[in-house]
Amino acid sequence: MRYRFYLIGLSLWLAACNSGGDKKTGSSSDSLAIREKYASSPVLDAKTAISHMAIEKGLDIQLVAAEPLVTVPVAMTFDEKGRMWVVEMTGYMPDTVGTGEDIPNGKVVILEDTDHDGVADKRTVFIDSLVLPRAICLVENGILIAEPPKLSFIEINNDKPGKRTLVDDKYTEGGNVEHQPNGLLRAMDNWIYNAKSDKRYRKVGNKWVKELTHFRGQWGISQDNYGRLFIIITLRTYWVTISRRALVHITHNRRMYQVMMRRLWQTTACIRQELLPV
Repeated sequence: MRYRFYLIGLSLWLAACNSGGDKKTGSSSDSLAIREKYASSPVLDAKTAISHMAIEKGLDIQLVAAEPLVTVPVAMTFDEKGRMWVVEMTGYMPDTVGTGEDIPNGKVVILEDTDHDGVADKRTVFIDSLVLPRAICLVENGILIAEPPKLSFIEINNDKPGKRTLVDDKYTEGGNVEHQPNGLLRAMDNWIYNAKSDKRYRKVGNKWVKELTHFRGQWGISQDNYGRLFIIITLRTYWVTISRRALVHITHNRRMYQVMMRRLWQTTACIRQELLPV
């Protein structure tokens, strides 16, 4: 009975927030004013864009490479010479329905700072004619390149592509471009991990080994100084009302469901204190 009263209070509070939000932003006049204010948004060059960025005190942002030296970068890594290997996904979303995404115009390029001033000034195309390339990883004498649906290892001969080996013909399986495996992070254990994937890879001699692991994240993967993997997870959540008037938080993962349910009741407790002070 007690929790039912709290949940009714929570429902009223949420309804009040929603109704207040409608009054503030729902009118057509406000919408038209915003459209007129932002009718044109000028394209800024890289240096000007940096000048508009707000950063934490003590930090600094420096421009290393910009158009036309590099275009549409989506992933990068460094080699032993300090050069940047960059993936250019030129074909991504030419329009709102992705027309022409199957055109082979993606590239992997090498950016180099030849005069050592901290800014890249030389561009070398390592390989072109790729369809939506999304991740790379330098390994020994070659480079792993993820080009859906396959993952390939290409030997490097004087900054030119050599022998190609198919590592996995199902690196990606289905899904749109945004929801496919990515990352290719070489961790401390010498296994190469991905986000949005349950696979890991390793080169043993001249052979590639593939193993199944637990599923990891969605977009981006990194590691700390202890070799622990860090991933990004965004939850698509839904609120539904069931017959007992309880609120249930639905997610796609049971463990995350339990965690979020605890957060729900913590949030409810905070709201309860505001609505019904003791």
